[in-house]
Amino acid sequence: MAETNQSDATIKQGIDIPLRVNKRFVSKMPKNTTTPNVKDLEYIVTNNAIATNWSNFLNGRDGQPLNILANDANTTLVNNANIVTNTGANKLLTQGKVYRLHFFKVTGKWHEDA
Repeated sequence: MAETNQSDATIKQGIDIPLRVNKRFVSKMPKNTTTPNVKDLEYIVTNNAIATNWSNFLNGRDGQPLNILANDANTTLVNNANIVTNTGANKLLTQGKVYRLHFFKVTGKWHEDA
């Protein structure tokens, strides 16, 4: 069986129930990187102290959703050969907003939801 990135916890309600929390939940991405690694992740938070252009997300899998919470006003999604924004142009992320993309193996690209 493949190793997973999960941690164990227990819920007490008269009996012990093991609870698995998948690694897909992450607090923040590394600062000022242009190609974040999103292997097995669905939720990421921006953490850029300076203007940073995200030009690709590494290690995506077919159909993988990616939810991005803009936690700064410094991150731009670059519309290019790897990322297709819903405007067809580069997009400066608005702090406090959530953006959603999916990776499609057939195109080899991340596509932002309309």
